[in-house]
Amino acid sequence: METDFIAWLVDRIPVDPRLEVPPGDDAAVLRPPAMRRTVVTVDMLTEGVDFRLGPDCTPEAVGHKALAVSLSDLAAMAARPEAAFVAVCLPRHGGDRVAREMLSGI
Repeated sequence: METDFIAWLVDRIPVDPRLEVPPGDDAAVLRPPAMRRTVVTVDMLTEGVDFRLGPDCTPEAVGHKALAVSLSDLAAMAARPEAAFVAVCLPRHGGDRVAREMLSGI
């Protein structure tokens, strides 16, 4: 599931000259603009702790919340968003569908 999802996801990430090595299952290489610093943040949201998937909490809403948490962290440091980093722990069954729907929320 992971390999197929990563291939699906990478196909949807826009080409960006700052990416020296595109995202994969382990890492990407991001070249910051000259004379600038890059602030990176990522928080993992966990079902049962930070959200409960169901009729009132869709995967899209979780994706939106995951991005909002990171944007809030960047705003607290007066940083301008340039890229999104997301950490996801998915269920074994149906995780592919959940991940694809989360992306639409991001």
